[in-house]
Amino acid sequence: MQYVGLPNTYTSKGCNDDTWPDGEGSFHGDGATPYGMDELVRRMDMLDWTEGFTIRTARIGETECTGTHQLGACYPELEMDKGRTDSFGYAAHACTRTRTEGPRITPLTTTPPPLHHHSRYNWTTAGATPMAQPFDYFTAAELGSNPSGVTSAAVPSMKTYEAHGFVAVVIPFFADTWLPEEYGVACGSNVTYSNSNTNRFPGECVRDYKEVYVNTTNGRTPLYYCVRVSHNGKDVRQLCDPTTDTVTHQGAMTGAVRAAVEEMWNDLKRGHFIDSLTRVMTITLQLKSNHMGVRYRITLMFELTSLGAILPSYDVETRILSTIDADSMVLYATISLFTVLFFASLEVIEMIRGGLIEYGQDLWNVMDWVNFFFFFLTYMQIHAVQHSIRYQDCAGYMCTEMGYFDDWRLMNEYRSTKKYISLCVCIQLFKVIKFTSQLIPKMSLMTSVLRTCVADLVFFGIVFLNSVIAFSMMLYVQLGPVMEDYYDQIHSLISLFRALFGDFDIDEIMDNSSGYLNAILFLGYLFVAIFIMLSLFLAILAEAQSKVREKEEEQKEDPTFNEYGACFSLYQGISWVWGKVSPFKKGGEEEEKEEEKEEEVEGVVP
Repeated sequence: MQYVGLPNTYTSKGCNDDTWPDGEGSFHGDGATPYGMDELVRRMDMLDWTEGFTIRTARIGETECTGTHQLGACYPELEMDKGRTDSFGYAAHACTRTRTEGPRITPLTTTPPPLHHHSRYNWTTAGATPMAQPFDYFTAAELGSNPSGVTSAAVPSMKTYEAHGFVAVVIPFFADTWLPEEYGVACGSNVTYSNSNTNRFPGECVRDYKEVYVNTTNGRTPLYYCVRVSHNGKDVRQLCDPTTDTVTHQGAMTGAVRAAVEEMWNDLKRGHFIDSLTRVMTITLQLKSNHMGVRYRITLMFELTSLGAILPSYDVETRILSTIDADSMVLYATISLFTVLFFASLEVIEMIRGGLIEYGQDLWNVMDWVNFFFFFLTYMQIHAVQHSIRYQDCAGYMCTEMGYFDDWRLMNEYRSTKKYISLCVCIQLFKVIKFTSQLIPKMSLMTSVLRTCVADLVFFGIVFLNSVIAFSMMLYVQLGPVMEDYYDQIHSLISLFRALFGDFDIDEIMDNSSGYLNAILFLGYLFVAIFIMLSLFLAILAEAQSKVREKEEEQKEDPTFNEYGACFSLYQGISWVWGKVSPFKKGGEEEEKEEEKEEEVEGVVP
């Protein structure tokens, strides 16, 4: 731990972390066996992160805050479409890039900068100087990120932030050609490189790693383990692990790749990449499980509020990589389209025959059209997924020059597709109740009861919702400043609905209250919602059920009606067939007597 934060991490540490735990010492790292290329490839197939990851921060600028007073300048919360970060912070002044070996923050003697620019200086070294390669601001278009922004999953926040800011990039990769260590800038593939094997100077273009990198589809053989890192999105350090064989570079790993990533991380700390002006840090990991054919996009978000709080949250998006499954999905969607169009035409014919008003009074017909609507959304989303797979947008700077592609668009399309499929399947399975109710009248109790009391339930729902909103407003005012579950009106409302099912913590309310008042108010809500409102709800259903039972008794007086419907008809058919083929068949007179008894039973017993 004494080496954390020092420049030249690999040289200073003097150890290799990419090893088997077969050595000596407390962590079995002394004299441990380093990984070979075969083992690295196997591990990467299990959790493939060669698509790279980014660390992005968004910052707040000095703002004029009305009605408040500060000791210094005002730095409030960062809002969507506000707080542009390209005119302050560590991008305020450009610094001339100079040749650097190891650390890219040159410690020289200089006067300390103003406080609001302190993040551009190395404060860990006495007499710090401006960064030779300062952090640079990128727009969402340059980063190739979602222009709609990134939404927090933290309950107290749920805010959407713009996907712009300052970014650091790490791209590990396998190569089939040895790449010497290089410092320079990212220029992409539109540059002709020299054949020199010496390190390039900052300001010169670093070789595009995609010329030699190995992935799961290009058929190349992984021979070298390399990495491309950039602490500011423009200035690049690129190297391959020299291994223990410095001639052929085919020996055991030395840990140079991991050390380069650690050094970049230390550069971020020395440059104060995160400081009091930072309002959100987003780490985007693009991972794959090559054995299972699944791709993940994990977003880790840390919100740093103006109060000094840190709100962590995460979001996981997944999609399949199998082209066979993707093509099958399109095929099944096309087949389903023709069947849906056929059934939709039948619904139109029924609508024309019966009239629109009479047709719309049957809620099952309404559900059919809702189902058709979600199916067409699903169908369009499936084709949107296919379009995103075939035509990837690699027009931004980060993709064309740095070589990092953010797969957010395709992941969003997959998420929307799964959402529409889930709704479509749910409604389709609910429609099974319609057919079972027709085939077996005994199974129509639920739909019959709801149909009978629908008007009472609607008006009761209005009264109940108003009551819950009233209590949620009260508890929001009382507990909102101190409890996450009542942070705002929406969260308070959701918390009270959860409490209906027993999901509440009365101890937490007591711990965040100075007396018993808040607990009494919450228990009052439970009394009203459960003992009064729930009792009324059950009474409405019970009254409707009694009316349905009365109608069923009237139907039973009809000799042709049987509440078991198709099941009884099936029973009759099986009995008739058994009577014809049974080896224990009775004589003619006995059969006539049995048939007479069955006819008598049919009139009494269903």
